[in-house]
Amino acid sequence: MHKWAQPLSELSGAAYALIRVLQIALHYVLPYSLAHLFCGFLGAKFPWVLAFGIELAFYVWMRKVKLPELTSAPLVMDPLREKVLDIWQSSMHRVADASRLGYPTEKWLSGWFLGAHPSQIGRGNLVEWIAHMFFAKEVCNLDESSYKEVEYMADDLCSRIDLVPDPGYNKNVRCIRFLHEPLFILQRSLLQLVATSILPRLAVGAVFRAVGLRHARCGKTGLCYWWRAGSPPGGGHSEQPDLIFFHGLCGFTGYVPLILRLLQSSSTGAILLELEDISQCLNV
Repeated sequence: MHKWAQPLSELSGAAYALIRVLQIALHYVLPYSLAHLFCGFLGAKFPWVLAFGIELAFYVWMRKVKLPELTSAPLVMDPLREKVLDIWQSSMHRVADASRLGYPTEKWLSGWFLGAHPSQIGRGNLVEWIAHMFFAKEVCNLDESSYKEVEYMADDLCSRIDLVPDPGYNKNVRCIRFLHEPLFILQRSLLQLVATSILPRLAVGAVFRAVGLRHARCGKTGLCYWWRAGSPPGGGHSEQPDLIFFHGLCGFTGYVPLILRLLQSSSTGAILLELEDISQCLNV
């Protein structure tokens, strides 16, 4: 059956125990061993009792307060700004363009069904996938108008790729369902979170301020950003264009050398947007 990896609660006893041992070793033993060695290098004694107390309090807070808060409210999809069928048509044009460039449409469709061959995908599977893709709903929860749109998109897809799916629903095939997939959360130590998220961001902030960037927040959108006004020499136009930068995963940490090189000229203005949903870093 084509499906996601099993959640921890469904694993066998030996597999569950192995994953838990690896979790403790990687997220607790390793960070604190490195911290202990660093303190020893400085000739200081590591405060094990204090660290244990802080970690225990953090663990209880995450398990009893934060995680229930995150999982209690169902995830919802923002309203679409365009008509569903318009989005569908533009998406199909992009799929066709990718096919002409060498990425087969059959491979694209198979990817949405976790590697299942298109011949294994039933009509009900297609309808289910489209319902989740465009409405983030189970088929049974669609209203009449939305269901007709889903049926149209399924027919259109089949005609475009010459697919004749079997009627009904193949239980051995499942699609990616986005907001309806189970949410797996793996607990990490507070020390690891501080060392891998907060400290790098503080260091990046110090570097940015050293090159004249200032941190601000947009009053309308709530987005944070770094900025620096351009200053063309002699009141003319700068030969170096201003910079607008969007980071990827882990925020600006991996882009510091590139950004510093782009901002070598003091006359170059810049706006560097911080997007927490993309960086997946703690907000400090």
